[in-house]
Amino acid sequence: MDADTCQKTGIVGLEDLPNDEVFVKLKPDFHNLLQGKIRNFGIEKFERKIGSGRKVGHWLTEEHLIRFDVLLKILDHFDMNYKNNIEFIRGKDGRKIRNPKFPFNFTSCQGVRIVSGILGDGGIPTNKPNPYYTNSDKRLINGFIKDMRFVFGDLEFDTRKIKKNNTLTTVLGFSSLIQKIFLEIGLQKGKKIITNPPIPLFIFNLDDDKKYAFISQFIDDEGSVNKVARHVAITAGTLRSYSYPNILKDMQKLFLSLGIGSSLYKGKYRSSFTGENTIVWRMQINGQFQLKQLHDNLSLRISRKRNSLKSLMKSFKLKVFRRKEYLGIYVDVMRKIQNSNGYFTSLDVSKETGRVVGSCRNTLAKFKEKGIITCIKSPTSGNFHEYGRYVLK
Repeated sequence: MDADTCQKTGIVGLEDLPNDEVFVKLKPDFHNLLQGKIRNFGIEKFERKIGSGRKVGHWLTEEHLIRFDVLLKILDHFDMNYKNNIEFIRGKDGRKIRNPKFPFNFTSCQGVRIVSGILGDGGIPTNKPNPYYTNSDKRLINGFIKDMRFVFGDLEFDTRKIKKNNTLTTVLGFSSLIQKIFLEIGLQKGKKIITNPPIPLFIFNLDDDKKYAFISQFIDDEGSVNKVARHVAITAGTLRSYSYPNILKDMQKLFLSLGIGSSLYKGKYRSSFTGENTIVWRMQINGQFQLKQLHDNLSLRISRKRNSLKSLMKSFKLKVFRRKEYLGIYVDVMRKIQNSNGYFTSLDVSKETGRVVGSCRNTLAKFKEKGIITCIKSPTSGNFHEYGRYVLK
């Protein structure tokens, strides 16, 4: 398959990688079988036949690994294949993948969580060939390792700890060979605020459970659950020069394919290491029924976020107002709160009705336009955000 095909299917075969940069260790029985055939043919004669130089003789006499492109020529000559006959593969950095699972398939729940994790708290550096994933939550780290083994096989990786602000973070580092596989499915090198990466194409064509798995990992990495304002939010940063973050625009498309709407908000400018300002964007999912859909389908690994979403769902009273009862019910709610507090806010109305804050804020704005209520203190934003205060006329 070519790179475009891998990006559309989410499946990478060993042949899709640079064949001269992959080194192979065959299982002993298969190695001995090939060795017997080559020696019967004559090693030097065979090397001339397939045009390999002295690589075959070196491989047989020194018991070194064989380069994959040379192995393919050998197998093609004898009309054989390597299926189930490889003990391990590795790239130039030496880290092995034992009992590799060919082809490498990212269309499972485990596979999409890997892709989402690299787009979230992971990355592919430009200055070295080793992709990484980092997190302070043990469940996420252990889950990512388990997912990687499910897709790749028994792979070697390194682990290091970083302590910052009393938080111990684990960094998982993987081989250069893993990087090449990631690039084949559409992941990109470089810092994400600079590259502004999209979601790989194949994710959009998967079943709903795979899409929810992808979203779950990204919320674990980059999301939050606001129990007060009653929404789920996902953030991503870009350089100021970008119109929007591709990852969040694509995430909106992914949510829409599941019947879930969302809103995208632009944050404030911040300075960055590049010298160019960055913007942190926030995608927000509101509405009790949409949030219930997320609650019922997400598989969050961070218990704090999972429990917050569960608690948020319990806070909804799930009231559905008939159109003819709409105004009367709201007036009763607002009067009750006003009699107790002297005024009411959109947050107060949200808690009493079970509706999200944004919906209640829009409703109060309509009531104000119609002259039903009066604003006695305007809302403020920023670090000292306050909700607007209203009273009935």
